[in-house]
Amino acid sequence: NLSTSEPVVVSVGIGETVGEVEILVDPAYSISGFVVPKGDPEGAVSGVLVGAFSISPLQLMAASVPTGEDGFFQINGVQPGNYLNGAIGEETLPNLMGTSAVVTDSDVTDVIVEMDSGAQVTGRVDPPQVAKVSISMDAEEFSLSNLTSTISNSMVKSTADAEGTFDLGPVAPGSLKLVATTESGMKGEVEIEVPEGGLQDVVIPLQVMASVHGKVVDEAGVPQSGVMVDIRPKKRGGANVNFGPGGGPFGAGVSSGEDGSYTVK
Repeated sequence: NLSTSEPVVVSVGIGETVGEVEILVDPAYSISGFVVPKGDPEGAVSGVLVGAFSISPLQLMAASVPTGEDGFFQINGVQPGNYLNGAIGEETLPNLMGTSAVVTDSDVTDVIVEMDSGAQVTGRVDPPQVAKVSISMDAEEFSLSNLTSTISNSMVKSTADAEGTFDLGPVAPGSLKLVATTESGMKGEVEIEVPEGGLQDVVIPLQVMASVHGKVVDEAGVPQSGVMVDIRPKKRGGANVNFGPGGGPFGAGVSSGEDGSYTVK
């Protein structure tokens, strides 16, 4: 079990081949243990990826494979230090704060990482149709106390079927705003309070929304294609259209066409 404690910097020129690069490795250790459901130390959570983070030395290590049926994980190549071990998975809330492990001069075993199954939100959009359902995030409400739940909820998405039904989760319990959008430009949102046991029969009413269309050009007036355009409300009236690679953080945006034209619904 070996790893590098310091990166090796190699300067490479254009078209140059650099050989005989020496990479020094030091003895390293492993962190291993089990991922279990929250409140159930005898259970196991499979299919999650476990990582270990340390400030000194600055390292972010991850297990080479997700946990198996028994929830076992092992992270190799770990240098001595104080590590925070967390995990992420598709069917559980991410555990970013994790469990601490101190590596000194031997492997660390039997580390337990708990995963919360979260809650499910089910319901329908009205009128029934295919729609994308997600959770609206308010940047002003971000704080260290809700960082984990905010990140977790921001990644959750679902698609309502032709009958309008959707199943969204796992989500962190609490106050949420659900947003549904359709390809035709309809949109709806509803504020809900999600208990730990989940919430059923949520209805998101849809309505036809306004759209913004125009053209993206450079300073010389030449149309620009492939530019992401996003639109969001401003605090004090009006609207704010954001241009950039990938749109704004609260929407994926739309890409301008070959003639620079765009339509944001």
